[in-house]
Amino acid sequence: MNILKRETIRDGSLVSRVEGLMATESLAGTFLVDSKGGKLYKLNASGSAIWDLLDSPIHPDDLCRRLMTNYCIEADAVRQDVMDLLEELLRRRLIRVSDAPPS
Repeated sequence: MNILKRETIRDGSLVSRVEGLMATESLAGTFLVDSKGGKLYKLNASGSAIWDLLDSPIHPDDLCRRLMTNYCIEADAVRQDVMDLLEELLRRRLIRVSDAPPS
């Protein structure tokens, strides 16, 4: 029996882009090309801003803080939207989750 373990984003997790995706930015947003899976994804301006911050492993709370600082957004407005997008990107295997190293 082969049971797949589903990754989840937990407190202390780091998130980052998976390798092998091609990303192209345009006025309409960012297009992600998954050549292995043969799929094309489009991120709007908000999703593009989040994608840009996923170039190296980052804690979701740090990602939210950077968005709040860069775009003058309130914490309540950003946290749920960021987590929703991260979960969707994870479900589609466009990001990976790793545990933060112990401090």
